[in-house]
Amino acid sequence: MNFKPNDPWREPKRSPPAWSAGDRVQSSGPPLEGETDGLDIRAILHLVWMNKWFILLCGLIWMALTAWEASKQVPRYTASAQVILNVGNDQDPLGMPNRARYYISSAASINTELRRLQSEELVRRVVRALELQNHWEFNPSIAPPPQAPSASLLDKLFSAVTEPFRDATPRRSFTLAPNSPEAEESAAVRALRDVVSTRHVEGSYVFLISAQTLSPELAPAIVNAVAQEYVASQRERSFNEIEESIVWLGERVTELKAELETAEAKVADFAADASLLGEEALVAGRLQLKAMRDQQAELEESSKRLRQQISSLEEFRRNDDFEGIARIAADPQLQRLAKDLSRDGPDESTLNEFDALFVQLIVSLGSQAERTEGRARDLAAAVSELDAQVGAQSSDLITMQQLKREADAARVIYESFLSRLKEMSVRQGTERSDVSVLTLAHGLGTPIFTNKTRDSLKGGLKGIGLAIIVVLAFNAVRTSIRTPEELEAASGHSVISVIPNGPTRHAKAVLEEVVEKPGSRLAEAVRSLRTAIQLSNVDVAPKVVLVTSSVPEEGKSVLAAALAQTTALAGKRVLLVDADLRRRVLSKFFDSSGKDGLVSILSGATSFEDARIIDERTGLHVVLAEGGKVTPVDLFESDQFQRLISEAREQYDLVVLDSPPVLAVPDARVLAQHADATVYAVRWNRTSKRMVKTGLGSLSQASVHVSVLALTRVDPKRMDIYGYYGYGTRGYGLGKYYSA
Repeated sequence: MNFKPNDPWREPKRSPPAWSAGDRVQSSGPPLEGETDGLDIRAILHLVWMNKWFILLCGLIWMALTAWEASKQVPRYTASAQVILNVGNDQDPLGMPNRARYYISSAASINTELRRLQSEELVRRVVRALELQNHWEFNPSIAPPPQAPSASLLDKLFSAVTEPFRDATPRRSFTLAPNSPEAEESAAVRALRDVVSTRHVEGSYVFLISAQTLSPELAPAIVNAVAQEYVASQRERSFNEIEESIVWLGERVTELKAELETAEAKVADFAADASLLGEEALVAGRLQLKAMRDQQAELEESSKRLRQQISSLEEFRRNDDFEGIARIAADPQLQRLAKDLSRDGPDESTLNEFDALFVQLIVSLGSQAERTEGRARDLAAAVSELDAQVGAQSSDLITMQQLKREADAARVIYESFLSRLKEMSVRQGTERSDVSVLTLAHGLGTPIFTNKTRDSLKGGLKGIGLAIIVVLAFNAVRTSIRTPEELEAASGHSVISVIPNGPTRHAKAVLEEVVEKPGSRLAEAVRSLRTAIQLSNVDVAPKVVLVTSSVPEEGKSVLAAALAQTTALAGKRVLLVDADLRRRVLSKFFDSSGKDGLVSILSGATSFEDARIIDERTGLHVVLAEGGKVTPVDLFESDQFQRLISEAREQYDLVVLDSPPVLAVPDARVLAQHADATVYAVRWNRTSKRMVKTGLGSLSQASVHVSVLALTRVDPKRMDIYGYYGYGTRGYGLGKYYSA
């Protein structure tokens, strides 16, 4: 073979077209309208149907176990008693308000009483009263008598299973010694709480107490003891509450009495120390003070007028205004002289007489003004003294009134608490319980026999339900890929082909079906894969196709052989090359008849024509792998292998390379450099999403574009379960288009 490094006839590699997220090539066409991802109701029903034998088997096993337990079941004995809340009367026997009448007024209050009836303390009192810690049914360390019935295995199993879901008991600060009295009593308390049930009778104030035991005489005794202990505990609680109230009220009354005595002593002491005149005397003093202040104001006003008159007279005299002096002066003689002086002019003798009278007038007015001012000053001093006295009396009166009010308030509180203390003291001897026994159990407990048929059917239904839950749980936690949508989401590729399983598990039989039944579902799926490969590059159809996978056992070799066979049956020249030199799976499908393989061709030990195998039924040419002391990666990177591929491009319409898995060895990344398209096989319901992402990431790092992802070895019937209704035998009736 003479190959040139750069043959002009060799077609250059072209990048595959960009596909949108919605483009998808499948073996049965695109998904139809109304399809949904994941599990919906229809998918769940299909999933249950596909696992129907497992589910039915679980139901039958559980039914048989329930029937076996029912056949060995011993009767249990039940008894019941009733207690009632005493809320019928608004008043107690003393005519006082009934506290229970107002307490039991809501559902929350009734639930509170129900919790008290179910409390551990009450159960412990019943255990001590009946000495149940010494009874074999409530003390596992005591062996039951030979004639005594025992609990069934199913009851023990149920108790063991439900134990983690019960309310946790409070942790003790110390560990009880095994078989100690405290440990036995605690065990009896737990056992008694399991057999006693209490509930509120709707629409009433009645509580129903029931118990189921293995001993006929013990059930009535337990319910009667619970009812009586509940009534006794309620009576004790009421008595203790009253006693505590009396003690507290007594202490408080003593404190209030001391406070009252102290307040009254303060009133008496203040009254003795302060010289109070009384409220009427205080009012009279305030009136006198007002009159004195008014008189002082009048004197000050009179003095002011006299001073102004003197000033005016002196001003007129300086100005020789005799008429003005005559108008102001009240002396008739002075007025006459002033008129004469104003009419006749100044006369010395008349003027001297006038001045003498004027001086007398000024001196008289000045003396009068001084007397008025003196009286005003004396009156001001008296006003100040009286004001101080009235203010002191007012302050003392206010303080006295405040002390009296405090004493009165202390007396009211003291008398109220004293009255309440006397009331509680009277109630202490006549207090009755808020509850009473309505009915007690008599005789022996009533035996209870279960319906064995009904219990068996219930057991079967429980087994079926459990099996369904297990099936759905396993389906929820799985990581394998089951639908093209999941493969698309995990890989990011939108071109996906679905390849169904063959008729058997034998790969050679699968390939024979592709040849012998070209109209079968498998053959149609492979042809759809071939179409998807051709559409991956609309400009130039790929000639060299590499088929690889993430890990072994994903059906890539069978897929490569089936792709080559269907293409050869279409009249194309096809070459299938087994490039998996380590496992050489294709050697199991084709008879080599002692011929050499790929290593011999590349080494020059044999020619291509002598090494190739021709399948007589399809006309397919096959080059098988063979062992040798060579490194596959170095072999695929050699010039000889490149020339072989180049010659194959010229001679064949399609070359299919079966490559080792990507995650196992690096061969696929090297071989992909020689291919025009890469098909990545993913085994349905086996390959995990992490493997697919890792394998595709490895190819992406080598700049290899995966053209088509093939979901291989798909179970068509189970495919419908996972929401891909367009493919399975029940999906839209498409199975009629395929040959049997």
